[in-house]
Amino acid sequence: MGARRRIGLAVAGLLLFLLARPAWSDEAVDRLSVPGPITFNAASYRLSWSSHPSPDYYKQEYLPAGQTSDHFERMLLVEAIVHGADVSGVVSAQVDSTGANRPIRRSISRS
Repeated sequence: MGARRRIGLAVAGLLLFLLARPAWSDEAVDRLSVPGPITFNAASYRLSWSSHPSPDYYKQEYLPAGQTSDHFERMLLVEAIVHGADVSGVVSAQVDSTGANRPIRRSISRS
């Protein structure tokens, strides 16, 4: 792979990272009016991050105390689409983005 291609890929990766996390403030904005903290499975989750990546799409992350978006063991993610979306399509897109339905690839190294 040439140097130009590697630089291009690095720049593209940086841009994707910056676009994926547009909310850089220390305090997350509750864009969905979800009363918090949220209690789930005997744990309390606080709003830690929110985003409004498109006019019809909202995302909010909730984490237990002491955990961050960079280092967490548990997270609740609340996403909302205002209109114009098919529920099964949204669920399929989320599953695809997490890789939950991808086959596991095992590599074997031979010495």
